[in-house]
Amino acid sequence: MEQYCRRLYCYTGEKAQLTGSEKKWEISYRTPDGVVSARFTTEWKTEGGTLVASDKMQKSDGNTDFTITVRVFKYKEKQNPLVTITMSDGNPNHEMVFANQNDFSELLRKMKMDL
Repeated sequence: MEQYCRRLYCYTGEKAQLTGSEKKWEISYRTPDGVVSARFTTEWKTEGGTLVASDKMQKSDGNTDFTITVRVFKYKEKQNPLVTITMSDGNPNHEMVFANQNDFSELLRKMKMDL
C-alpha cells in the first residue's frame, strides 16, 4: 500500500496538503481561523474519463457541514492527471477549490475575478 502525498493550490493563494492511501485520506489547509485538517474516504465512480469521489468531511475544528469532492480528470490518458478537490457546505462564500496544478488554480482565480 503506497502512501500518497501531494501539495495542492487554491485560486485564492492558499495551499493544502493531501496525504493518504487507498481509501483513507487527510487534507490540511489554512483558514482565517488557523490550520484545519479533515479526514475523508473515497469510493470512486467513473464519469466519462473522470474518476469522482464525494464524502462528508470529518474536520478537526468540529464542523460537520462540509462535503469534499475529488475529481481525477483523464486518469487513463495522462501520467500526471489534473486532480481537483472541492470543499463545500452549500454556501458559495465558503467553497474552496484546490488543484494539483498551479496553472489550473491561476485560471480559476482569473475566472472568479471576471464574475
